Amino acid sequence: MTTQHQKNRFMVISQIVIIAAFLVTILIITPVYADEKRETNIIRQNLETALIQLAQQRNISIIYNSKFLKGKKSPKVNGYFSTKELLQKLLIGSGYTFEVDRKGNFYIRKKSFKAVSSIKISNDDDADKITDNTLKNINIEEEIFDNIVSTGSHIKGVGTVGSQALTFDREKIDQQGYATLPQFIQSLPQNFNGGISETTSQLSFANGAGNNQNDGMGINLRGLGNVSTLVLLNGQRLAPSGINGSFVDISMIPLSAIEQVEVLSDGASAIYGSDAIGGVVNFKLRKDYSGAETRIRYGLATEGGLEEIVIGQTLGKVWERGQGLISYEYYHRNALDAQDRSFTKDAPKPNDLLPEQGRHNIFLSGGYYLNKNLEILTTAHYNDRSSKRNQFLTLSVPPDFKRSKTKQYGGTLGAILDLENNFGSDWRSEIVGSYSHSEYITKIRDQDEPENSSLIFNRVSENISVNLNLDGSLFSLASGDIKLATGIHFRHDSFGDMDLAVNQSLIQLPINDSSHNVIALYGELYLPIVGLQNRKTGIEKLEISISGRYERYSDFGSSTNPKIGVSYSPTKGINIRGTYSTSFRAPLLEELDETSNFAILLNNIPNDMSDTGTSLVIQLAGPGNSNLKPETAKIWTLGFDLQPMAVPNLKVSATYFNINYKDRIDLVRFGLFTILTDPNSTPFADFNGPDSALFALIENYQLLNFTFFPGFGPPANFQDADVVFDGRKQNLSRNKVAGFDFVFSYAFDTKNTGRWDFSFGGTYLLNFLKQAGKETPVIDVIGTVDNPVSLQLHSNISWSHKGFLANLMINYIDDYVDNRTTINVPVSSWTTANLNISYHTADRFSGWLGDLVFSISVVNILNTAPPFLTSLRANTNINFDPNNANPAGRMLSFQVTKQW
Repeated sequence: MTTQHQKNRFMVISQIVIIAAFLVTILIITPVYADEKRETNIIRQNLETALIQLAQQRNISIIYNSKFLKGKKSPKVNGYFSTKELLQKLLIGSGYTFEVDRKGNFYIRKKSFKAVSSIKISNDDDADKITDNTLKNINIEEEIFDNIVSTGSHIKGVGTVGSQALTFDREKIDQQGYATLPQFIQSLPQNFNGGISETTSQLSFANGAGNNQNDGMGINLRGLGNVSTLVLLNGQRLAPSGINGSFVDISMIPLSAIEQVEVLSDGASAIYGSDAIGGVVNFKLRKDYSGAETRIRYGLATEGGLEEIVIGQTLGKVWERGQGLISYEYYHRNALDAQDRSFTKDAPKPNDLLPEQGRHNIFLSGGYYLNKNLEILTTAHYNDRSSKRNQFLTLSVPPDFKRSKTKQYGGTLGAILDLENNFGSDWRSEIVGSYSHSEYITKIRDQDEPENSSLIFNRVSENISVNLNLDGSLFSLASGDIKLATGIHFRHDSFGDMDLAVNQSLIQLPINDSSHNVIALYGELYLPIVGLQNRKTGIEKLEISISGRYERYSDFGSSTNPKIGVSYSPTKGINIRGTYSTSFRAPLLEELDETSNFAILLNNIPNDMSDTGTSLVIQLAGPGNSNLKPETAKIWTLGFDLQPMAVPNLKVSATYFNINYKDRIDLVRFGLFTILTDPNSTPFADFNGPDSALFALIENYQLLNFTFFPGFGPPANFQDADVVFDGRKQNLSRNKVAGFDFVFSYAFDTKNTGRWDFSFGGTYLLNFLKQAGKETPVIDVIGTVDNPVSLQLHSNISWSHKGFLANLMINYIDDYVDNRTTINVPVSSWTTANLNISYHTADRFSGWLGDLVFSISVVNILNTAPPFLTSLRANTNINFDPNNANPAGRMLSFQVTKQW
């Protein structure tokens, strides 16, 4: 790391500290109005949706049982109301009322509820004064806690003990002004955009980007690779995409279908199994929506032809015993030509920086109560995406543009059975069957002869799973209920080539199909040690979560992974938390499949141990190695959450994370004429020569005898070889990563100028160590090309008043160095600002103008060009870094959303 780089980092951090201290000082002295009357506009809608909207607007917790609110509607409420007044109006005619505990949580209950309490629910302050004794004596006749299972846990109502899970609802996502889900994910500081994305496709081959021939988008938490982030849809796995099935393509998921995005940046193999090393991202679909929503968006770049359009329609209905929803979205964006950007105008033609993209998405969900204890749930989705990209090919082939077609479909069918008559009041069992299918075809074509096509890749992957989960309370203590979740999981994964009659004149690849079966057993125990009833000075709350999962694969073996999480609150408003876990990544099916491997015969390879000084070598090469074992990681975190009682809208949190990731699957790095002399490669050489087992292995390999080529002779046969060199993928590399996540937020309401929200956060990496092999040196690659930068920041300022909303977002990516030559070349930092302005008519207008939202968003307001970096691909003159920047420039978008 250069001295200048350290100085720049110090200056940035110093400025952050100064700004944060200034904001805290200013905001703390800003007058805050407790339960003041604020302007409110809530349309007539599903009661649960109205309560969620109220909770988000007023920054409060509302606890209820969603089962008893199904089919109930809220009235339209407009005017100035306190929180309690507003909640009373929303509950009119519902048969429900509410109570408030001493922490300010609102509990929704039936009006027939009898409590040994003299509390009056009124507009005065008495409702805030519920004492501990009052809470003890309340006789709850109906369950009041919502049956929510958070990402990172199988137990309802518990959450992620010890871990920090970030939650983004659709309102927050909409406020940022992005058109697609990948754009939103790329803005998260925890995500490294290096790896698989449409930006890196064809422009970089590092971090697995070369596997993205269909211009998809993966998630790369902590920069550990797309294979090390688990992506879920409604808690279920999706079939992967790519040449080797190494990533879930989130570009297939439309924003209009999403209700919430949950990001857990912690190890979670003890909960979900393989892949959850960098973390888990769970996309939750909309449900319990009554009405119709139409969304139309048009965007264009202010410099050089880049346009996009989004059209979406959602229909939903909630009735007494069920709910159903269907959502459709169409998206199209044309390509961005390298000639349209000053920093790539000298690139050879044809060349697209971003491909043309078009997709259709349909999502359906539904639920129905057969009786009060049994609910049937189902989802289904179908996604079709096409992309077209002009690309500069260094091969001498006629075609000059690439076209891809990607399809993804699947669904779930499940049931939730309340077991209150058998085990207790809150026990339930859930069984979910899931099917997911992903396929793509990539061709290259001649512009002048579009029918002259050569198939490059055609891949299909599927997974079929069944999961049975049982959870509930074992018994009660003064500190709370001890809860348990346990279950069993079955899954069948397959990956291979589609059977297509297409001309394979350009690249001849063998057809391969592989699969495996997975069975898993898991358990999770929640232990509240200190809680509301037994708290004491210095220990407000103490809770522990212990979980573990055993997985058995039919191909490579098994893996067992534990996790323990602890949360401790010494006093109200302060929470200290930590976790320790192990996680793993199972080898990809393609990594275990040897049908595409080669055996190469080479002569005259230098060998110091040979009498002649050279040897005849059989080199094994290819993507598959059936002897691979899982990648493994040890992960621990330590953090705190601060929310002072005196300043309730101020939130500060920070998390230290440490990841020791070993046995990573990678290719052996070697020089062809030094494989028998370089100490980094000699461990993979067998100097005893081939045996019968080796010849049995390569019987199905493609045999390439290079001894007939000049320089590798004289001609010889495989049986005459002296040495065998295993150049296949091995469990050999290692990463050690440590850093901090941090976030600061504050919100307040004013009498005359509306509501203000401030947030500031980011990720700061202390180190990012890589070791290519056991005998190679450990190198800190932080802040170098193709690796994460030291610091990413994300700040947000939002204002809302009388239907107007303005949101300013600033993203910062730290400077780094180009270390591809002997002299490190500095690469500048990149700061961009986005602005989104919207107006919600609510009921200020009638007819077609009622319940309309008009939005204008500008991404990269200042049209800041990416920092200069010499092209990652030789002789292309595409001089920017697709891992850390986007070439689109300033994008201006207009959107109209209508609620019917």
